[in-house]
Amino acid sequence: MPGLTGALYNQGNALLDLDRAGRRLASFDRAVTLQPDYAEAYNNRGNALLRLGRLPAALESYRRALTLQPDFGLALGNCAHVLRQLKRPEEALAIL
Repeated sequence: MPGLTGALYNQGNALLDLDRAGRRLASFDRAVTLQPDYAEAYNNRGNALLRLGRLPAALESYRRALTLQPDFGLALGNCAHVLRQLKRPEEALAIL
């Protein structure tokens, strides 16, 4: 996690602790712009979107994390959680 990208990732995590999902999303957006292969940032971006109630966008972000890192357990669980909230339990079960 180099320089600015790492700082943005850490800032996003700190903002989660402060429950500032909008600012957190902006930090993760910048982090993935700087480092498009950053699976952890896509997962946490999904968490920020989830807190903002943007379920389809959160699902897309989790899926991007899984494309980058298919064995990423947290992203798998988060993806399944959103699918259940979207009333798509069959898809949730299929990814687990």
